[in-house]
Amino acid sequence: MSIITTAIGLILVYLILSLMVSAIQEALASWFSMRSKHFGHAIDQMLTNEKTTEGALELDKSILEKFQSHPSYGDMVQEKNKQSTNHMAHPSYMSAATFSSILLHVLDGSDVKQLTATINAMEDGKLKKFLLDCLAETGNDLTKFRTRLEQWYDQVMSRVSGWYKSYTHKIIMVVGLLVAMYMNADTLSIYQKMSAVAAGSTQEQAIIGLAQDFVDQRYDGFNQQINDIQQSLDSAAQQTDTARYDSLLLLHNERLLAQVDSLVVMVNGANSPLGLGWTKAEWSTVKSNVPVLFNKLIGLLLTTFAISLGAPFWFDMLKKIINIRNAGPVYEGS
Repeated sequence: MSIITTAIGLILVYLILSLMVSAIQEALASWFSMRSKHFGHAIDQMLTNEKTTEGALELDKSILEKFQSHPSYGDMVQEKNKQSTNHMAHPSYMSAATFSSILLHVLDGSDVKQLTATINAMEDGKLKKFLLDCLAETGNDLTKFRTRLEQWYDQVMSRVSGWYKSYTHKIIMVVGLLVAMYMNADTLSIYQKMSAVAAGSTQEQAIIGLAQDFVDQRYDGFNQQINDIQQSLDSAAQQTDTARYDSLLLLHNERLLAQVDSLVVMVNGANSPLGLGWTKAEWSTVKSNVPVLFNKLIGLLLTTFAISLGAPFWFDMLKKIINIRNAGPVYEGS
């Protein structure tokens, strides 16, 4: 088999598995309310009034508790989440305008005089100092103070987004390894098996056909579904429609799981040419032979790293390689 065709086969495996892992990760994020938990942690850090007394850290959560008890906050929490956990439930999203509105209500910020009195009555701590600094920066202008709170919120949420991406990347690595093990997607083994496929054989044509079909139809269709849902999520977020946002997340999850099912069918159909799947003989050899087991682990870890690069990366690579192949004659490896 040509080097280009071998590369196409490997990239196709990485692409399909990356899509599967992405769908599973999104499903896990929805099931376990990962976004709302990260959001709640950020709000906790923002509104907890910390101070150190004689070397001991003291946490005053009175403002935080009032904020989370506010009706507007509770209305943004999906009802079933409240019933399914003993811990404080949080919304998946909140606009900066909503955050500033709730916080000003908690601080009795109907006017600057009352707002200043409420902040001064707070226990000394990090939050009190920050709010007083904001008042000073804005010249005791209530409108500017609200804008400063919204800027603060946006800055914190930007960092939370970075935390969440780092957190989900770890999940993708774990899920990627499990999927690679389940599918026996060992990079070294796949390369060896595909290199042994004869040039021009039906197996080679099957790989090329599957890759071309994926580029022309399947991937664009998959992305279109995801993009449509994402646009709806962004629209609901901008309108602060949390109930709609949560229902769209559920729909997003269902569509991703449907895509996983279709990808599993596709991979199973391509087991032979792509070298995926376990055989009893291979499983027995891996269990009983330490060097083989070591090589298998290296191959699985290589696949896991490849999966972590993400489906968009491998789709771009697949398109480029296919274009190179279609641009001229295919040279066979020696």
